[in-house]
Amino acid sequence: MRNPRAASVGPAATGADRFSLGSRTEPPISGPGPLGNDRFEVRTEADIAEAAWRAQQVGAIGMAHLIRARLSNRIAFWPILPETSAGTFKQMARLVGDRPAVVLIGDDDYSPDAGPARWPVAARAARWAAFVAVHAAGAEIEHYEAAISAAQRVRRALVVECCSATADAWLALSLSAPNRPRVMLIASAGGAHPIKPPREAMQ
Repeated sequence: MRNPRAASVGPAATGADRFSLGSRTEPPISGPGPLGNDRFEVRTEADIAEAAWRAQQVGAIGMAHLIRARLSNRIAFWPILPETSAGTFKQMARLVGDRPAVVLIGDDDYSPDAGPARWPVAARAARWAAFVAVHAAGAEIEHYEAAISAAQRVRRALVVECCSATADAWLALSLSAPNRPRVMLIASAGGAHPIKPPREAMQ
């Protein structure tokens, strides 16, 4: 799955690692592996296709679609982590500049459900965004395509993948952002998300 053409890799002026794709310079993509264990990092062009494949293999079809959109240069994309610092977020935002960009918070990759309290840069990400999708439903490609389209229109889109129990907290955070981003809730039509199997099915 690897692309044999590797991009140049080197330190940014701020000291953060970055990679260059032609005339484009972006922060590294980093995200959780299956169930929040394991991690992958994309630091070269050769890593991007493999990152999309890995995400697809563990059922993270939304992340896979966003990475493929990055691969085709439709958007800049990075998933942030609970340990992402404010300084790192500011560096990433500077590197992306005015290009269409999607930031992903995968809150439902972690347990127990904690909502915005788990993410120190959540409020900063909401202030950065011009569009926020609070995604409390099963992943469907059209949901993530809507975020890509929003980024292409307004430049800065934030997608929060969360469970039904924390959706209200994420909505409140987004709606209280001083920049007044457009906020969209994607909720499960079949009740709570995620659906937990009956106790007897787990025994």
